[in-house]
Amino acid sequence: PTAATCACAYGSLHSDGKSCEVPDKYLLVATNDAVRSVLINETGRNLKDVLEPIWLDDGRLAMAIDYNAKSKMIYYSDVRTGQVVEVATNGTQRVVADGLGVVDGIAVDWTSDLIYYTDTSHNVIGVVYASGAHGLKKAVVESGL
Repeated sequence: PTAATCACAYGSLHSDGKSCEVPDKYLLVATNDAVRSVLINETGRNLKDVLEPIWLDDGRLAMAIDYNAKSKMIYYSDVRTGQVVEVATNGTQRVVADGLGVVDGIAVDWTSDLIYYTDTSHNVIGVVYASGAHGLKKAVVESGL
């Protein structure tokens, strides 16, 4: 007879050999139809999910991604709909900006609650409130790109 062994669907096996744990550091990745949190091993191969993937709503195509450490929210750009979407770790999603073009880069400024984005279809660097409030959608740089 062989001894039973434990394994974790997400995270890694704790040193007690019986429980699973989530590491403090991992990489957020947008993979078209999901936001995944992965742990990269020493060889850079065999990406392992740390948390359960957050599946995107039907028809969405995630490209750029960033994380707000203060609110613990994830933001990604959807290049099919021209939106920036907020997603909680439980999978709840909310549009914070729409009417954009192809947003292929975003950066969250958590100190001011702003999200800066690059829109290659309109050749602009713009900014929106992460909360989606105030209707702010403004170009910061419109020329020389």
